[in-house]
Amino acid sequence: MDLIFLDIELKKTLGYELGSYIRNVLNLQKIDIVYISNNSSYAMALFKTRPIDFLIKPIKKEDLRNVLDQYLKLNKEKKEFFKFKNKIGYQRIDVQDIYYFESENKIVKIHCINNIIKFYGKLNDVEQKLNDSFIRIHSSILVNTVYIAQFKYNEVKMINGELLPISQSRRQDIRKKQMDRWENNS
Repeated sequence: MDLIFLDIELKKTLGYELGSYIRNVLNLQKIDIVYISNNSSYAMALFKTRPIDFLIKPIKKEDLRNVLDQYLKLNKEKKEFFKFKNKIGYQRIDVQDIYYFESENKIVKIHCINNIIKFYGKLNDVEQKLNDSFIRIHSSILVNTVYIAQFKYNEVKMINGELLPISQSRRQDIRKKQMDRWENNS
């Protein structure tokens, strides 16, 4: 889900308690929340869950349209998704949540911030779908450079402490890309 509309006055709990659960327990920081209520006194209690808006009932079409326009503006450039199919069905993952892809015997593992997801495929096909923030460091590993903490001669250290090997055949290319990025960002 990308956007949730939560009524404040639910039968078993308060909507902002559910919003807090979404943010703090499920750790879903990228989902946008819009609260709805006929009582504006809740507005201050909502700030801890960082909603994008608060709508007062009865909701007018214009207010809903404004919220949706705001959501689209905020998310237009923010999210890029990697789409794939596995046993569960068609899925998509925000590219910003992916540390790296690892291929083993026609199975691609997506190493994400919170889990590992598998699907059948080829790393070459995955690489063609991604932006240039991903680099191939090994025939079986494609890394999101956003999460690289340190480049070493024969490995990269990820921000979670994981060490991933750089194949000998790719070391020179990796160093060149690293230098190009460094020069372009300075």
